[in-house]
Amino acid sequence: MLNTLAFLVALQLAPAQAGHLTITNVRPLYSPLGPERTSDKLIPGEIYFVGFTTDGMKVAEDGRVEYSIGLDLSDSTGKVLTSQTPRELQTLQSLGGAEVQMYATIVIGANQPPGDYAMKVTVKDIKGKTSTDFTRKFQILKPRFGIIRLRPTLDPTGLIPAPTVGVPGQNVWVGFWIVGFQRGPDKQPNVTAELQVFDEDGKPTIARPGVLKSQPLEGNQDVIQMSLPLALNRAGKFKVRIHAMDQVTRKKFDINYPITVVPNK
Repeated sequence: MLNTLAFLVALQLAPAQAGHLTITNVRPLYSPLGPERTSDKLIPGEIYFVGFTTDGMKVAEDGRVEYSIGLDLSDSTGKVLTSQTPRELQTLQSLGGAEVQMYATIVIGANQPPGDYAMKVTVKDIKGKTSTDFTRKFQILKPRFGIIRLRPTLDPTGLIPAPTVGVPGQNVWVGFWIVGFQRGPDKQPNVTAELQVFDEDGKPTIARPGVLKSQPLEGNQDVIQMSLPLALNRAGKFKVRIHAMDQVTRKKFDINYPITVVPNK
């Protein structure tokens, strides 16, 4: 299921005012609404989101914006491996403002050769007849044990992305895949995962987080899919840690990211 390299481009938009088109705040993300990655080094099978802010698009009187966005993927020699032809799209400026929040996505196949790559993203304001672009470099590592496709969501099915900001009483599900595991004598993986939350002082919010264990896999499946609940019961700033361990090889992998819960007054 992870043997192909593909990419797509998607947008979350709050269109800008007419003017010179610029791109700022380019950053790597785990999912469309975050959290932000701390590294551009990726395990095969990963989804690589790059968020950015576009400013200067022309907005019609009814609040509509027309734009196109395209993407080129190249290797370390500069050779273009594949391209997405720009598509003409439009969106509605519901909240006003002068910034457009966008993200581009690369889906990395499990057999993609390790090495250095670059993605060039081009954005065009159709009505304003201006365009701009940026290039983001990233590295694909050799296959290894780890967590990929981290995706906090607002629903247990994993369809509605969740931001890293919430309110008390809200529930979040943190979904992810585990790859690179080994199988034991019974030909099955033995992987555990836990979600631990720390407060602003670095202290665990609960003494003993629940541990999720991998279920038996059929055939030669190379991915374990898991989801852990995160209940936002009080306001504050916290750090979430997802910890996975392959009990067969004793290899470990952690992902840490911040989350803020604001008072719902």
